Amino acid sequence: MALARALITKPQILFLDEPFSSLDQRNKARARTLISQIVKKYSLSLLLVSHDKEDLNNLAEEEFCLKKGQIYKQYQ
Repeated sequence: MALARALITKPQILFLDEPFSSLDQRNKARARTLISQIVKKYSLSLLLVSHDKEDLNNLAEEEFCLKKGQIYKQYQ
């Protein structure tokens, strides 16, 4: 429901903070696919905060590590 509410405003950037943390593996995979489809369909930029490498592998084009509020490592 929160995702639907966010999309109603037609954002340019979708910010998700640990969106899959409470899901089991099957539902995580389904949710990742759904988010990927939404991002492509609506041409959104996605800012995803996650500690799960699988989330990043499936959704990220670029990765950043933060330490004390500063980017200290960037992956591409």
